[in-house]
Formats: sequence, C-alpha cells, structure tokens
Amino acid sequence: MAQKNKVTVYIAGNEYVIAGHETEEYIQKVALFVDQKLRDIAQKNHFLSTSMASVLASVNMADEVFRTREKLQETERELTELKKRYQQQYDELQHLRKEVYIMLKLQVR
Repeated sequence: MAQKNKVTVYIAGNEYVIAGHETEEYIQKVALFVDQKLRDIAQKNHFLSTSMASVLASVNMADEVFRTREKLQETERELTELKKRYQQQYDELQHLRKEVYIMLKLQVR
C-alpha cells in the first residue's frame, strides 16, 4: 500500500494537517476548493460564523455531488441505449451482407 502523505493546508484561515494516499498537489487542490467555497459563502453573508458557513458550503458541495451523480447515471443510461442501438445496426448490417453475398453468388451461376 502506498505511503500516506501528510499535507498542511489552510481552510478559512485555519491550519489543518490532512493525511492521505493522494499526492500533495491533489490534497492542496481539494483544500483550496473547500476554502474557496467557504469564502464564497462568507462573502455573500458577513454575519455567518465559520461553522455556519462550513455547513452551507458542505450542503452546496453535497448538492453538486448529487447532481453530478444523477447526470452521470443519465449519461450511462444513454450510453447503454446507444450501445444497444449500435449492436442492432451492426447485426442488421451483417444480415444484409449475407443477403448480398447470397444474391451475388446466385447471379454468378
């Protein structure tokens, strides 16, 4: 198993040490994303505590995750349908090729 990386990040002005198997760059990127979400919430309402802004940011990110999952499932369903249609078309093409081959063979006689 890969070694865990310990990375110091700053979110909402607080220092955190995050340990994970991901690269330092990835962990920093995730932390920056969370920090930006918190800043966006805090800028819209200066009266929110860091805790309240964190909850709202979490709810917003969870909403994004759910919507993205839903979109992914929809895309997977569409892909499955396209594969099915492709296979039907391919099967029809193979059938037509056989028919043409038989017709050509009959003409040669």
